[in-house]
Amino acid sequence: MSKTPHSPPVSTDEEREGLSVLYASVVGDEAVRTKLPLTVAHELEERFIREGWPHGRLYGTEAELAAFYGVGRDVMRETVRVLEVRETAVMRRGAQGGLELRGPTALHVTRMLQGFSHIAALPWSDLLDAWCALHVAAMRQLAESTDLSLPVLDVAPGESAVAALRRFAQRLMACAGNTVLTRFAELLGPMLPPVMNCRPSGWFEPLLRAVIADLRQGRALEAVRRAERLFRAVERHNLQALRRQQGDRPVDMPLPPDDLARHPRMPALSVMRGLMDSVDSRDWARGVPIGNELDLCERFGVDRSVIRQAIRMMEDAGTAVTLPGRGHGLVTRRPGTASISRLLCIFLVSQRVPKADVESAFRQLSIEVAVLGAGKAVRRGDAAAVRVVEEHLQHLLSGQQSVSALQPIERLQGCLAGNDLLVACLDGVKAFLSWDMGEQLMLPYWAVDLYVAATQAVLDAIADGERAEAARLQSQKLDVMKRCRDLIGSAFPSQPAAPAGAIFSHEAKDKSHGSAQPHVRKARRLGIVGGLDVDGQDV
Repeated sequence: MSKTPHSPPVSTDEEREGLSVLYASVVGDEAVRTKLPLTVAHELEERFIREGWPHGRLYGTEAELAAFYGVGRDVMRETVRVLEVRETAVMRRGAQGGLELRGPTALHVTRMLQGFSHIAALPWSDLLDAWCALHVAAMRQLAESTDLSLPVLDVAPGESAVAALRRFAQRLMACAGNTVLTRFAELLGPMLPPVMNCRPSGWFEPLLRAVIADLRQGRALEAVRRAERLFRAVERHNLQALRRQQGDRPVDMPLPPDDLARHPRMPALSVMRGLMDSVDSRDWARGVPIGNELDLCERFGVDRSVIRQAIRMMEDAGTAVTLPGRGHGLVTRRPGTASISRLLCIFLVSQRVPKADVESAFRQLSIEVAVLGAGKAVRRGDAAAVRVVEEHLQHLLSGQQSVSALQPIERLQGCLAGNDLLVACLDGVKAFLSWDMGEQLMLPYWAVDLYVAATQAVLDAIADGERAEAARLQSQKLDVMKRCRDLIGSAFPSQPAAPAGAIFSHEAKDKSHGSAQPHVRKARRLGIVGGLDVDGQDV
């Protein structure tokens, strides 16, 4: 089967390993790959991605795959169960059977997001912020479009502002025309709190008309700012109405329906659901012991292989960890975003979304994460968190770096937004793009210094709570790194690092604490970057 356009050829083991390392660094799941069934499951999924996700292809029987990967049948059986739970593949039995490639449905991904949100004890406000950010990102893209198609307003008399806003949001996504943003909004939409019978939309319609008027008259920045305030105000008002209805008690995000847990072929799912129901979501992150294999076998009345499958699935999702030694066993933990980011990446690849839409979504979501970080920094006083990212930045000034070496810093910057759902969406998009690189790039020291300077500028804006400035500088940072990447790919296609006589010399580096200022000046003359403010000066 021929490869699809978004599946670049990967010819050597070294290139495959490099992209696998980059992929793991983007989603942040390096530590998960210590268990053999999870390692094999991840390798299979990465193989599916490299081959363009050929739906329906058979990849061998359980015995054949076990022999190919050099593992036992019990390990491969656990591997297959992990893939089946993620809906990436299913094992067909019989003479013509084998591991058949599928693809996660939107409903499945939404339920995984619901389960993650519940176990991580995410507040409703995080979901609303992520949903609003997706639509503000669509508004930014619409404002930048040369073919401006504006959404139509039709607000029914007496209709609530929330219902009118959500219908307008669907039309906004259709006008923006970005498949990735639309898919993500469709995944989060069913998770939104119910529409409460709150204020009618009489006050709301004029504000929306003002947003559209700003777009029509070319006032893109004003339109984005107005839409951002409007989306968040309406959804937060709806959430307040829901809390009042619940007697001002904390309103937790619920677990998804348990129909998956009743799957006859996968009793391990029923065990997982039983464990999730047995611990309050607010206690889950504290590390609650839930028993060893023998305890769980007796509790659920199943054999040890089913319990092991359930444990592997929970370890893959990052919701639990097995502690060795007598008296330990399975302990709950707050999940990170790695498993969800991988699933979102796989969802996009299996849906064959256009690469141009992925690149545009990456740009817009990166900006929204920076904007949200600036807003959160003011409310929480995250100066210490910003300093942590700055300390990591200084370690990059020693010379050339791989692209994967920058990803921990990117994830730390994303964490400043304080929104796991939005960061998971962004990392899923970045993971998609990492497989399109063909090979992992090595950045020469001048490109690393430019990255450090651009990131420091964004961090300063975030620390100061300057939302508009954070958006502008993040956009500029993306432009800088794209030009660097294009220059490295065109000028040094076979050289991972700049030679002595390349564009920048190591001896020319400024001695004042590794400052990138002279490199940025020279880069501007070469057309790599323009207008980046370094050390308080416009260069």
